[in-house]
Amino acid sequence: MKARKIFAAAASVLMAASMTFAVSATDQPGGDPVVETAGPGSNYEPLAGGEFTFDKYLVMKADATIPSAEFSFTIAPGAHIDANTAEGKLEVLAGIGAPTIGIGDATDGKVSFSAADTAVLESAVPTTDNPAFKTKTTTDDEKYVKKTLTIDLSGIEFTEPGVYRYVITEAAAAEGSIVANDEVPKRTLDIYVDDDTAAAAEQKTMKIAKYVLYSGEVTTAPDADVAAGETDYDGITSKSTGYTNTYDTYDLEFSKTVAGNQGSKDKYFKFTVIIENVPGALISVDADNSIFDQAPLDNSANAYTAEEMAEANSADANNTVDGQQFAAENGTITFDMYLQHGQTVHLCGVPAGAKYTIAEAEEDYAPSIAVTGDTTNDQENDIATELKANTYTDKSLDADTTAVFTNTRNGAIPTGVILSIAAPAAVGAGLVGTLIVLSVRKKKHEDEE
Repeated sequence: MKARKIFAAAASVLMAASMTFAVSATDQPGGDPVVETAGPGSNYEPLAGGEFTFDKYLVMKADATIPSAEFSFTIAPGAHIDANTAEGKLEVLAGIGAPTIGIGDATDGKVSFSAADTAVLESAVPTTDNPAFKTKTTTDDEKYVKKTLTIDLSGIEFTEPGVYRYVITEAAAAEGSIVANDEVPKRTLDIYVDDDTAAAAEQKTMKIAKYVLYSGEVTTAPDADVAAGETDYDGITSKSTGYTNTYDTYDLEFSKTVAGNQGSKDKYFKFTVIIENVPGALISVDADNSIFDQAPLDNSANAYTAEEMAEANSADANNTVDGQQFAAENGTITFDMYLQHGQTVHLCGVPAGAKYTIAEAEEDYAPSIAVTGDTTNDQENDIATELKANTYTDKSLDADTTAVFTNTRNGAIPTGVILSIAAPAAVGAGLVGTLIVLSVRKKKHEDEE
Protein backbone atom coordinates (compact mmCIF):
# COMPACT_ATOMS: atom_id res chain seq x y z
CA MET A 1 0.00 0.00 0.00
CA LYS A 2 2.89 2.32 0.67
CA ALA A 3 4.06 1.91 -2.91
CA ARG A 4 0.57 2.69 -4.20
CA LYS A 5 0.43 5.88 -2.12
CA ILE A 6 3.75 6.91 -3.54
CA PHE A 7 2.44 6.18 -7.03
CA ALA A 8 -0.69 8.27 -6.46
CA ALA A 9 1.46 11.22 -5.42
CA ALA A 10 3.60 10.81 -8.51
CA ALA A 11 0.52 10.58 -10.70
CA SER A 12 -0.70 14.00 -9.60
CA VAL A 13 2.67 15.43 -10.61
CA LEU A 14 2.46 13.62 -13.93
CA MET A 15 -0.78 15.35 -14.78
CA ALA A 16 0.75 18.74 -14.03
CA ALA A 17 3.83 18.14 -16.15
CA SER A 18 3.96 20.24 -19.32
CA MET A 19 6.20 17.84 -21.28
CA THR A 20 4.83 16.82 -24.69
CA PHE A 21 5.75 13.93 -26.98
CA ALA A 22 5.43 13.42 -30.73
CA VAL A 23 3.62 10.14 -30.11
CA SER A 24 -0.13 10.25 -29.62
CA ALA A 25 -2.75 8.29 -27.72
CA THR A 26 -6.44 8.39 -26.94
CA ASP A 27 -7.13 9.73 -23.47
CA GLN A 28 -10.57 8.19 -23.39
CA PRO A 29 -10.11 4.57 -24.51
CA GLY A 30 -13.05 2.70 -25.93
CA GLY A 31 -13.96 -0.55 -27.70
CA ASP A 32 -15.52 -3.80 -26.67
CA PRO A 33 -13.32 -5.10 -23.85
CA VAL A 34 -12.01 -8.58 -23.36
CA VAL A 35 -11.40 -8.84 -19.63
CA GLU A 36 -7.72 -9.20 -18.70
CA THR A 37 -7.18 -8.65 -14.98
CA ALA A 38 -4.09 -7.38 -13.22
CA GLY A 39 -5.00 -9.32 -10.09
CA PRO A 40 -7.97 -10.82 -8.23
CA GLY A 41 -10.30 -8.95 -5.89
CA SER A 42 -10.22 -5.53 -7.56
CA ASN A 43 -13.06 -3.12 -6.81
CA TYR A 44 -12.15 -0.73 -9.64
CA GLU A 45 -14.29 -0.30 -12.70
CA PRO A 46 -12.27 -2.01 -15.47
CA LEU A 47 -10.41 0.40 -17.79
CA ALA A 48 -9.76 -0.41 -21.45
CA GLY A 49 -6.22 0.22 -22.60
CA GLY A 50 -7.01 2.36 -25.66
CA GLU A 51 -4.58 3.01 -28.50
CA PHE A 52 -1.04 4.34 -28.77
CA THR A 53 0.81 5.33 -31.94
CA PHE A 54 4.47 5.47 -32.85
CA ASP A 55 6.27 6.61 -35.99
CA LYS A 56 8.36 4.69 -38.47
CA TYR A 57 10.77 6.71 -40.67
CA LEU A 58 12.73 5.64 -43.73
CA VAL A 59 15.53 8.16 -44.43
CA MET A 60 17.44 8.33 -47.70
CA LYS A 61 19.30 10.70 -50.05
CA ALA A 62 17.22 13.28 -51.85
CA ASP A 63 17.88 11.78 -55.29
CA ALA A 64 17.15 8.19 -54.23
CA THR A 65 13.93 6.46 -55.27
CA ILE A 66 11.95 4.97 -52.39
CA PRO A 67 12.65 1.22 -52.36
CA SER A 68 10.21 -1.61 -51.77
CA ALA A 69 10.80 -2.61 -48.16
CA GLU A 70 8.78 -4.24 -45.39
CA PHE A 71 9.32 -4.17 -41.62
CA SER A 72 7.61 -6.11 -38.84
CA PHE A 73 7.11 -5.54 -35.13
CA THR A 74 6.09 -7.60 -32.12
CA ILE A 75 5.00 -6.53 -28.64
CA ALA A 76 5.36 -8.50 -25.39
CA PRO A 77 5.05 -7.86 -21.63
CA GLY A 78 8.05 -6.24 -19.98
CA ALA A 79 9.66 -7.49 -16.80
CA HIS A 80 8.13 -6.86 -13.39
CA ILE A 81 10.18 -4.63 -11.04
CA ASP A 82 9.39 -4.34 -7.34
CA ALA A 83 8.93 -0.95 -5.73
CA ASN A 84 11.96 0.47 -3.93
CA THR A 85 10.87 3.04 -1.38
CA ALA A 86 14.41 3.62 -0.19
CA GLU A 87 15.44 4.77 -3.67
CA GLY A 88 12.09 6.39 -4.43
CA LYS A 89 11.24 4.02 -7.27
CA LEU A 90 7.77 2.89 -8.33
CA GLU A 91 6.73 -0.68 -8.92
CA VAL A 92 6.65 -1.70 -12.59
CA LEU A 93 4.00 -4.24 -13.59
CA ALA A 94 4.46 -6.59 -16.52
CA GLY A 95 2.05 -5.67 -19.29
CA ILE A 96 -1.11 -7.74 -19.49
CA GLY A 97 -3.07 -9.17 -22.39
CA ALA A 98 -2.04 -9.35 -26.03
CA PRO A 99 -1.89 -5.92 -27.71
CA THR A 100 -1.66 -5.81 -31.52
CA ILE A 101 0.41 -3.61 -33.86
CA GLY A 102 -0.61 -2.49 -37.33
CA ILE A 103 -1.70 0.25 -39.70
CA GLY A 104 -5.38 0.91 -40.24
CA ASP A 105 -7.37 -2.26 -39.81
CA ALA A 106 -4.30 -4.47 -40.11
CA THR A 107 -2.98 -6.13 -36.95
CA ASP A 108 -0.12 -8.14 -38.47
CA GLY A 109 2.62 -5.90 -37.09
CA LYS A 110 3.90 -5.02 -40.57
CA VAL A 111 4.60 -1.75 -42.38
CA SER A 112 5.67 -1.39 -46.02
CA PHE A 113 7.32 1.32 -48.13
CA SER A 114 7.31 1.71 -51.91
CA ALA A 115 7.90 4.21 -54.70
CA ALA A 116 4.21 5.17 -54.46
CA ASP A 117 4.82 6.80 -51.06
CA THR A 118 5.37 10.53 -50.67
CA ALA A 119 8.74 11.69 -49.34
CA VAL A 120 9.46 14.86 -47.37
CA LEU A 121 12.62 16.95 -47.87
CA GLU A 122 14.64 18.20 -44.88
CA SER A 123 13.50 21.79 -45.36
CA ALA A 124 9.83 20.75 -45.19
CA VAL A 125 9.89 18.67 -41.99
CA PRO A 126 6.83 19.52 -39.86
CA THR A 127 7.28 20.07 -36.13
CA THR A 128 5.39 16.85 -35.43
CA ASP A 129 8.04 14.70 -37.16
CA ASN A 130 11.39 13.63 -35.75
CA PRO A 131 13.38 11.69 -38.37
CA ALA A 132 17.07 11.01 -37.68
CA PHE A 133 18.95 12.46 -40.65
CA LYS A 134 22.50 11.28 -41.26
CA THR A 135 23.94 14.66 -42.34
CA LYS A 136 23.38 17.82 -40.34
CA THR A 137 25.26 20.53 -42.24
CA THR A 138 23.67 20.27 -45.70
CA THR A 139 20.03 21.16 -46.30
CA ASP A 140 17.83 19.07 -48.58
CA ASP A 141 20.42 16.43 -49.41
CA GLU A 142 18.11 13.93 -47.63
CA LYS A 143 14.42 13.09 -47.47
CA TYR A 144 12.23 10.65 -45.58
CA VAL A 145 8.97 8.72 -45.67
CA LYS A 146 6.88 8.42 -42.51
CA LYS A 147 4.40 5.71 -41.52
CA THR A 148 2.45 5.65 -38.26
CA LEU A 149 1.68 2.36 -36.53
CA THR A 150 -0.98 1.81 -33.88
CA ILE A 151 -0.65 -0.36 -30.80
CA ASP A 152 -4.20 -1.44 -30.00
CA LEU A 153 -4.83 -2.14 -26.30
CA SER A 154 -8.59 -1.63 -26.47
CA GLY A 155 -9.20 -5.33 -25.87
CA ILE A 156 -7.29 -5.22 -22.59
CA GLU A 157 -8.78 -4.11 -19.25
CA PHE A 158 -6.71 -2.71 -16.42
CA THR A 159 -8.24 -3.32 -12.98
CA GLU A 160 -5.69 -1.65 -10.70
CA PRO A 161 -3.58 1.54 -10.87
CA GLY A 162 0.07 1.04 -11.75
CA VAL A 163 2.80 1.41 -14.37
CA TYR A 164 2.35 -1.34 -16.95
CA ARG A 165 5.35 -2.10 -19.17
CA TYR A 166 5.55 -3.59 -22.66
CA VAL A 167 8.55 -4.16 -24.95
CA ILE A 168 8.27 -3.55 -28.72
CA THR A 169 10.80 -5.29 -31.00
CA GLU A 170 11.52 -4.60 -34.66
CA ALA A 171 12.52 -7.75 -36.53
CA ALA A 172 16.00 -7.61 -38.02
CA ALA A 173 16.14 -7.02 -41.76
CA ALA A 174 16.77 -10.13 -43.80
CA GLU A 175 20.34 -10.86 -44.80
CA GLY A 176 21.21 -8.91 -47.92
CA SER A 177 18.54 -6.28 -47.32
CA ILE A 178 19.26 -2.89 -48.90
CA VAL A 179 17.73 -1.08 -45.91
CA ALA A 180 19.64 -0.72 -42.66
CA ASN A 181 17.98 -1.52 -39.33
CA ASP A 182 17.41 1.03 -36.62
CA GLU A 183 20.50 0.95 -34.41
CA VAL A 184 18.25 0.10 -31.44
CA PRO A 185 15.70 -2.62 -32.32
CA LYS A 186 13.70 -2.42 -29.08
CA ARG A 187 11.42 0.21 -27.55
CA THR A 188 9.85 0.17 -24.09
CA LEU A 189 6.27 1.37 -23.62
CA ASP A 190 5.13 2.34 -20.12
CA ILE A 191 1.42 2.96 -19.53
CA TYR A 192 0.60 5.02 -16.44
CA VAL A 193 -2.81 3.97 -15.10
CA ASP A 194 -3.95 6.40 -12.35
CA ASP A 195 -6.64 6.30 -9.71
CA ASP A 196 -9.37 8.74 -10.77
CA THR A 197 -11.93 8.22 -8.02
CA ALA A 198 -13.87 11.28 -6.90
CA ALA A 199 -13.89 11.89 -3.13
CA ALA A 200 -17.59 11.03 -2.68
CA ALA A 201 -17.88 8.41 -5.40
CA GLU A 202 -19.00 4.94 -4.52
CA GLN A 203 -17.45 3.36 -7.61
CA LYS A 204 -13.65 3.38 -7.83
CA THR A 205 -12.46 4.56 -11.27
CA MET A 206 -9.17 4.93 -13.13
CA LYS A 207 -7.76 6.82 -16.09
CA ILE A 208 -4.74 6.49 -18.36
CA ALA A 209 -2.53 9.41 -17.41
CA LYS A 210 0.31 8.89 -19.88
CA TYR A 211 1.83 6.62 -22.49
CA VAL A 212 5.64 6.96 -22.59
CA LEU A 213 7.93 5.38 -25.18
CA TYR A 214 11.62 4.84 -24.44
CA SER A 215 14.50 3.86 -26.68
CA GLY A 216 15.83 0.40 -25.94
CA GLU A 217 14.66 -2.15 -23.39
CA VAL A 218 14.44 -0.25 -20.12
CA THR A 219 15.28 -2.31 -17.04
CA THR A 220 14.94 0.44 -14.42
CA ALA A 221 11.84 1.74 -12.64
CA PRO A 222 10.51 5.30 -12.88
CA ASP A 223 10.82 7.74 -10.02
CA ALA A 224 8.07 7.78 -7.39
CA ASP A 225 8.38 11.51 -6.81
CA VAL A 226 9.61 14.56 -8.66
CA ALA A 227 11.62 17.41 -7.23
CA ALA A 228 10.24 20.91 -7.67
CA GLY A 229 11.13 22.43 -11.03
CA GLU A 230 12.15 19.15 -12.71
CA THR A 231 10.52 18.24 -16.01
CA ASP A 232 11.99 14.78 -16.43
CA TYR A 233 9.32 13.39 -14.17
CA ASP A 234 10.17 9.69 -14.46
CA GLY A 235 13.95 9.84 -14.16
CA ILE A 236 14.41 7.95 -17.47
CA THR A 237 15.94 10.13 -20.17
CA SER A 238 15.88 7.89 -23.25
CA LYS A 239 12.54 9.09 -24.65
CA SER A 240 11.61 8.04 -28.19
CA THR A 241 8.97 8.77 -30.79
CA GLY A 242 9.55 5.66 -32.87
CA TYR A 243 12.02 4.04 -35.26
CA THR A 244 14.28 5.34 -38.02
CA ASN A 245 15.62 3.06 -40.74
CA THR A 246 18.02 4.27 -43.38
CA TYR A 247 18.33 3.51 -47.07
CA ASP A 248 21.96 4.28 -47.91
CA THR A 249 22.66 4.90 -51.59
CA TYR A 250 25.36 6.31 -53.82
CA ASP A 251 25.50 7.80 -57.30
CA LEU A 252 27.29 5.98 -60.09
CA GLU A 253 28.32 7.75 -63.29
CA PHE A 254 30.03 6.60 -66.47
CA SER A 255 30.96 8.51 -69.63
CA LYS A 256 32.37 7.97 -73.12
CA THR A 257 35.47 9.65 -74.58
CA VAL A 258 36.84 9.03 -78.08
CA ALA A 259 40.45 9.96 -78.89
CA GLY A 260 42.88 9.62 -81.79
CA ASN A 261 43.01 10.88 -85.37
CA GLN A 262 40.99 7.86 -86.57
CA GLY A 263 38.48 7.91 -83.70
CA SER A 264 34.86 8.54 -84.74
CA LYS A 265 32.95 10.99 -82.58
CA ASP A 266 29.88 10.11 -84.65
CA LYS A 267 29.89 6.48 -83.53
CA TYR A 268 27.79 4.95 -80.72
CA PHE A 269 29.38 2.50 -78.29
CA LYS A 270 27.33 -0.14 -76.46
CA PHE A 271 27.42 -0.44 -72.65
CA THR A 272 25.82 -3.14 -70.52
CA VAL A 273 25.18 -2.38 -66.84
CA ILE A 274 24.52 -5.13 -64.27
CA ILE A 275 23.70 -4.23 -60.63
CA GLU A 276 23.38 -7.15 -58.21
CA ASN A 277 22.35 -7.76 -54.58
CA VAL A 278 19.71 -5.02 -54.60
CA PRO A 279 16.32 -6.63 -53.74
CA GLY A 280 13.52 -4.08 -53.77
CA ALA A 281 15.65 -1.34 -55.33
CA LEU A 282 14.39 1.13 -57.91
CA ILE A 283 17.13 3.28 -59.45
CA SER A 284 16.79 6.34 -61.67
CA VAL A 285 18.92 6.70 -64.79
CA ASP A 286 19.60 10.26 -65.83
CA ALA A 287 21.73 11.30 -68.78
CA ASP A 288 23.40 14.44 -70.10
CA ASN A 289 23.82 15.60 -73.67
CA SER A 290 20.35 14.59 -74.87
CA ILE A 291 20.84 10.82 -74.72
CA PHE A 292 17.13 10.44 -73.99
CA ASP A 293 15.99 13.46 -76.01
CA GLN A 294 16.96 12.31 -79.49
CA ALA A 295 17.11 8.90 -81.13
CA PRO A 296 20.58 7.63 -82.10
CA LEU A 297 21.28 8.04 -85.81
CA ASP A 298 21.92 5.10 -88.10
CA ASN A 299 25.17 5.89 -89.92
CA SER A 300 28.13 4.08 -91.39
CA ALA A 301 30.16 4.43 -88.19
CA ASN A 302 27.77 2.27 -86.16
CA ALA A 303 27.64 -1.48 -85.82
CA TYR A 304 24.10 -1.26 -84.37
CA THR A 305 20.80 -0.34 -85.93
CA ALA A 306 19.00 2.87 -85.06
CA GLU A 307 16.04 0.81 -83.82
CA GLU A 308 17.97 -1.20 -81.21
CA MET A 309 19.83 1.89 -80.01
CA ALA A 310 16.64 3.94 -79.74
CA GLU A 311 14.91 1.17 -77.76
CA ALA A 312 17.71 1.17 -75.18
CA ASN A 313 18.06 4.94 -74.99
CA SER A 314 14.38 5.92 -74.94
CA ALA A 315 13.11 7.78 -71.87
CA ASP A 316 10.32 6.27 -69.79
CA ALA A 317 6.83 7.15 -70.95
CA ASN A 318 5.65 7.92 -67.41
CA ASN A 319 7.83 11.07 -67.25
CA THR A 320 8.50 10.52 -63.55
CA VAL A 321 12.22 11.05 -64.13
CA ASP A 322 14.35 12.76 -66.78
CA GLY A 323 15.46 9.43 -68.21
CA GLN A 324 14.59 5.92 -67.04
CA GLN A 325 13.81 3.89 -63.94
CA PHE A 326 14.71 0.25 -63.43
CA ALA A 327 13.25 -2.04 -60.76
CA ALA A 328 15.22 -5.00 -59.46
CA GLU A 329 14.07 -8.45 -60.55
CA ASN A 330 15.25 -11.21 -58.24
CA GLY A 331 17.66 -8.70 -56.73
CA THR A 332 19.29 -7.70 -60.05
CA ILE A 333 19.01 -4.77 -62.48
CA THR A 334 20.35 -5.13 -66.04
CA PHE A 335 20.14 -2.70 -68.96
CA ASP A 336 21.99 -1.53 -72.11
CA MET A 337 22.89 2.02 -73.14
CA TYR A 338 24.54 3.50 -76.25
CA LEU A 339 26.87 6.49 -75.88
CA GLN A 340 28.73 8.80 -78.23
CA HIS A 341 31.83 10.83 -77.44
CA GLY A 342 31.16 13.33 -74.65
CA GLN A 343 27.99 11.69 -73.32
CA THR A 344 27.44 10.74 -69.66
CA VAL A 345 25.00 8.47 -67.85
CA HIS A 346 24.18 9.14 -64.20
CA LEU A 347 22.69 6.37 -62.02
CA CYS A 348 20.92 7.87 -58.99
CA GLY A 349 20.28 5.94 -55.79
CA VAL A 350 22.32 2.76 -56.24
CA PRO A 351 22.09 0.88 -52.90
CA ALA A 352 25.21 0.84 -50.74
CA GLY A 353 27.04 -2.46 -50.96
CA ALA A 354 25.70 -3.28 -54.41
CA LYS A 355 27.88 -5.32 -56.73
CA TYR A 356 27.95 -3.89 -60.22
CA THR A 357 29.61 -4.31 -63.61
CA ILE A 358 29.82 -1.82 -66.47
CA ALA A 359 31.01 -3.50 -69.67
CA GLU A 360 31.64 -1.86 -73.03
CA ALA A 361 31.29 -3.98 -76.15
CA GLU A 362 34.61 -4.68 -77.83
CA GLU A 363 35.50 -2.45 -80.79
CA ASP A 364 38.56 -1.90 -82.99
CA TYR A 365 39.75 0.78 -80.57
CA ALA A 366 42.29 0.70 -77.74
CA PRO A 367 40.13 0.91 -74.55
CA SER A 368 41.02 2.25 -71.11
CA ILE A 369 39.05 3.09 -67.95
CA ALA A 370 39.73 5.69 -65.24
CA VAL A 371 37.82 5.38 -61.93
CA THR A 372 37.40 7.97 -59.19
CA GLY A 373 35.42 7.69 -55.96
CA ASP A 374 35.18 4.11 -54.70
CA THR A 375 38.43 2.68 -56.04
CA THR A 376 38.64 -0.40 -53.81
CA ASN A 377 37.08 -3.72 -54.65
CA ASP A 378 35.44 -5.42 -51.67
CA GLN A 379 37.36 -3.11 -49.31
CA GLU A 380 40.66 -4.82 -50.07
CA ASN A 381 42.03 -4.62 -53.58
CA ASP A 382 42.74 -1.59 -55.69
CA ILE A 383 40.29 -1.59 -58.59
CA ALA A 384 42.89 -0.16 -60.96
CA THR A 385 44.89 -3.39 -60.74
CA GLU A 386 41.80 -5.46 -61.61
CA LEU A 387 40.44 -3.42 -64.51
CA LYS A 388 39.99 -5.24 -67.76
CA ALA A 389 40.41 -3.19 -70.90
CA ASN A 390 36.70 -2.57 -71.42
CA THR A 391 35.00 -3.90 -68.23
CA TYR A 392 34.76 -2.42 -64.76
CA THR A 393 33.48 -4.42 -61.75
CA ASP A 394 33.09 -3.41 -58.12
CA LYS A 395 32.02 -6.01 -55.55
CA SER A 396 30.61 -3.41 -53.13
CA LEU A 397 29.70 0.20 -53.92
CA ASP A 398 30.72 2.33 -50.94
CA ALA A 399 30.98 5.89 -52.31
CA ASP A 400 29.83 8.11 -55.18
CA THR A 401 31.83 6.88 -58.15
CA THR A 402 32.70 8.03 -61.68
CA ALA A 403 34.17 5.90 -64.49
CA VAL A 404 35.48 7.36 -67.74
CA PHE A 405 35.67 4.91 -70.66
CA THR A 406 38.15 6.12 -73.29
CA ASN A 407 38.52 4.53 -76.73
CA THR A 408 41.54 5.54 -78.80
CA ARG A 409 42.22 4.82 -82.46
CA ASN A 410 45.16 6.33 -84.29
CA GLY A 411 46.40 5.92 -87.84
CA ALA A 412 50.03 6.74 -88.74
CA ILE A 413 50.57 8.65 -92.00
CA PRO A 414 53.83 7.52 -93.72
CA THR A 415 56.19 10.42 -94.45
CA GLY A 416 57.05 8.91 -97.88
CA VAL A 417 53.57 9.69 -99.14
CA ILE A 418 54.21 13.38 -98.70
CA LEU A 419 57.45 13.16 -100.76
CA SER A 420 55.84 11.14 -103.57
CA ILE A 421 53.20 13.82 -103.94
CA ALA A 422 55.63 16.77 -103.79
CA ALA A 423 58.16 15.39 -106.30
CA PRO A 424 55.82 15.11 -109.31
CA ALA A 425 54.52 18.57 -108.53
CA ALA A 426 58.03 19.98 -108.66
CA VAL A 427 58.79 18.17 -111.94
CA GLY A 428 55.59 19.47 -113.46
CA ALA A 429 56.41 23.03 -112.48
CA GLY A 430 59.87 22.74 -114.07
CA LEU A 431 58.44 21.30 -117.29
CA VAL A 432 55.99 24.15 -117.61
CA GLY A 433 58.84 26.65 -117.19
CA THR A 434 60.93 24.94 -119.86
CA LEU A 435 58.03 24.94 -122.33
CA ILE A 436 57.48 28.62 -121.76
CA VAL A 437 61.17 29.38 -122.43
CA LEU A 438 61.19 27.31 -125.63
CA SER A 439 58.03 28.94 -126.83
CA VAL A 440 59.50 32.42 -126.34
CA ARG A 441 62.69 31.47 -128.18
CA LYS A 442 60.77 30.00 -131.12
CA LYS A 443 58.67 33.11 -131.50
CA LYS A 444 61.79 35.33 -131.41
CA HIS A 445 63.46 33.20 -134.09
CA GLU A 446 60.41 33.49 -136.34
CA ASP A 447 60.37 37.26 -135.91
CA GLU A 448 64.02 37.54 -136.95
CA GLU A 449 63.36 35.66 -140.19
